Amino acid sequence: MDRKRRFRKSLLGIVNSALADMNAGTLLETALKNYSIENNYILVAIGKAAWQMAKAAHEMLGNRIIDGIVITKYEYSKGKIGNLEILEAGHPIVDENSLIATQKAIEKVRNLNENIHVLFLISGGGSALFEMPAPGIQLSELQAINRALINSGASIKEINAVRKHLSMVKGGRFAEMIFPARIHSFILSDVVGEDLNSIASGPTVADPATSNDVIKILRKYGVNITKGIESIILHETPKHISNSDYTIIGNNKDLCKAVFKKAEKKDLDAELISSKIEMEVAEFADLIEEKIIQQRKTQQIKPKLLIFGGEPVVKVSGKGTGGRNQHLALLMAKRISEMENVFFLSVASDGSDGPTDAAGGIVDGYSWQEMKDLGIDPEKALVEFDSYNCLLKSGDLIKTGATGTNLNDILLALIY
Repeated sequence: MDRKRRFRKSLLGIVNSALADMNAGTLLETALKNYSIENNYILVAIGKAAWQMAKAAHEMLGNRIIDGIVITKYEYSKGKIGNLEILEAGHPIVDENSLIATQKAIEKVRNLNENIHVLFLISGGGSALFEMPAPGIQLSELQAINRALINSGASIKEINAVRKHLSMVKGGRFAEMIFPARIHSFILSDVVGEDLNSIASGPTVADPATSNDVIKILRKYGVNITKGIESIILHETPKHISNSDYTIIGNNKDLCKAVFKKAEKKDLDAELISSKIEMEVAEFADLIEEKIIQQRKTQQIKPKLLIFGGEPVVKVSGKGTGGRNQHLALLMAKRISEMENVFFLSVASDGSDGPTDAAGGIVDGYSWQEMKDLGIDPEKALVEFDSYNCLLKSGDLIKTGATGTNLNDILLALIY
């Protein structure tokens, strides 16, 4: 095996191994060992890692879980879990099944007494999967607002601030709904900085965003709303919640550290640059390119691996197919073109980058020219945001399937 193929295989192996170590079920098992189990529970699990978390909780708590529901993305369920009801729904855009599943969850937690607590398992994707629109909002209106925000370049925190003010279960309203029963959330964070009110749009925590903040966000990104929806937004979300507490079981920094350890075992000189990347993809590409150029000027004893984590933002203006990780990988193929002995990899940790079946992409200094040699126009693919089809044809697409975790993105640059 030549050097290039060996390093490509090694890089993919590092990522897959780190993701396996950060399985949501394993992380929850560790957290539950330190949690005092004194009550019976209704279990509600939401998100792309909901099945893994529910499975782990069911195996550890057994008959303590008297009822429950698991709401996850289509094709993310792995089968039956005891007496738990398992439903699949839409992501990244809420759909009718999201509403049906959420209504069933609400029915399970209504009118609880103080001896039964709610065990709430939250992972990324919960904002779309767990939803009940505020009275007066149609599903189609909610979907249109979500699509406009996702494609606008708005940050996930801005998007979720809007979502909370349009929902009956977000922004602390789910916890408020089941008061005085207590609810404990075990949270797998897919939000930079572990902002609790942004993770799954904060169903169990007080919302610091005001109605005025939301109106400003919508205006900032040119998202038009009706007077009726504006009046709904003006109904404030809860600013104080007294029946809820939480435990964060994993975050992107933990994943970056796992990558670091795997890289060291491969005899790479690993460096964790940042796990808080939230900048626009072109700006982030500038940063990575600069780091790579600097590293290429230094004398290396070992291959250097630069580790970044977070969630770069992409403003979609084309009609192609792709996700932020695929778009970033294609953009970096252009930036590192003709650089020898350089790889770049960008992967969504849940295995689902945007509305595609791919996790991301991996490119090197020859990828851009190789695409052209195959008759592909990578520049056109960038403009049209059609990174999926471009990387698929060039063999640079990464498909992992559902990984069982969701901890933002992993972004790696290897200089060897």
